[in-house]
Amino acid sequence: MDVLLKKIIDILPPPDFIQSILGQNSAEPTLTNNFYKIVDGFAKAQSETDEKSLNDTFIMVAAIKDHFWEIINTGHFSKVSQIHRKIYTVASLHKAVLLLMKGHLELIHPNEAREQCMWELDNGLLLGCPLDHSIYGDVLNDCLNIIQNDRSSKIRNTDQTKLDTKYDSRPSNDIVCDIDILERPSIQHFKENYFNRSQPVILRDCMSQWPAMSKWNTINYLLDVCQNRVIPIEIGKNYTNENWSQDLCKFEDFFRRQFLDDETCAGSKRIEYLAQHNLFDQIPTLKNDIFTPEYCCITSRTSDNDIDVDIKAWLGPEGTISPMHIDEKHNLLCQVFGSKRIILAAPDDSVNLYPFDGDMLKNTSQIDAEHLDYDRFPLVRNVKFYSLTLYASEMLYLPPKWWHFVKSLSKSFSVSFWWE
Repeated sequence: MDVLLKKIIDILPPPDFIQSILGQNSAEPTLTNNFYKIVDGFAKAQSETDEKSLNDTFIMVAAIKDHFWEIINTGHFSKVSQIHRKIYTVASLHKAVLLLMKGHLELIHPNEAREQCMWELDNGLLLGCPLDHSIYGDVLNDCLNIIQNDRSSKIRNTDQTKLDTKYDSRPSNDIVCDIDILERPSIQHFKENYFNRSQPVILRDCMSQWPAMSKWNTINYLLDVCQNRVIPIEIGKNYTNENWSQDLCKFEDFFRRQFLDDETCAGSKRIEYLAQHNLFDQIPTLKNDIFTPEYCCITSRTSDNDIDVDIKAWLGPEGTISPMHIDEKHNLLCQVFGSKRIILAAPDDSVNLYPFDGDMLKNTSQIDAEHLDYDRFPLVRNVKFYSLTLYASEMLYLPPKWWHFVKSLSKSFSVSFWWE
């Protein structure tokens, strides 16, 4: 057994833990019984590693995984039961390891086995159990890190070529900004004058110590770290557009299409956006390149519990748009490279901004903030809008329920920190 496969198998949860997960699925006893057979077959495949037992177990695992994929993708994702997502994760993990075994026996090419393995593991993380500290979340992450590190040691490229981005720093003559701009204010000053007063502000010189500032806009760094990882992307102008959709793809394919003008992708002109994704729990190496801003320690809560900061990634080409919307939490939007045009409106103007009806988009305005249609939305005349450009190395503090429209002016990577 090769070293990589042994490392993966050594960290797998024991069969009794797997069976305890399956035992929670009382609604589908037949499937549960089939999965017990899979666990037994998996153990046999591990010990004997013969082609027949391996293929038989692989077919069973793939069938169970496909069944739960259909369940997860029917209806709204939030309505999917946790046990179905857990079983999907269990199946993804087993299928991934079986693929490595197939590569070990040369039933498929070892490199292809690794790539397919990573696809299965990331699917288990993204669609299965949440990205938290559950045992399966940890195991899948550990497996992915082992495979990624094994591969990265062979492909590491020291080329420091920078991405072609525009407006990476605020021009000295750029004075068109409707909110305050501060140079690294003290926590107390920020709290008294902006946090407590619910006022947005741009903060400068707060990200200079981030390794991301020198690493992420070099072409090969992101490819080395994220190359074969699976990410969710948004496709289309913005999420209110009828042609908007979502998909899963390899990071490298997305990156080459949207950032490198790859000639092999010349026919694909659609805008794709890695938006509001928990990339840093999925790929912990990237999390080491950023630091949670000290301003996130300020809270409006009265409890003494630790502050939970939710970190999201926003990566895309010029022209990506988040339509005018609100969030319920405090937000620090940090620009690593590129720049974004942002239009704000205060919570008091909510009645004039025509939010969509229904639960799905009730936090989103129907207006196009760049092209106001006063005939269709006459109350918009009453709104006071604030315009600004957020440049690389700057943070924008957005208090809860402030309306904001965001459009990238160049290739862009942003990180948002949300907290209560």
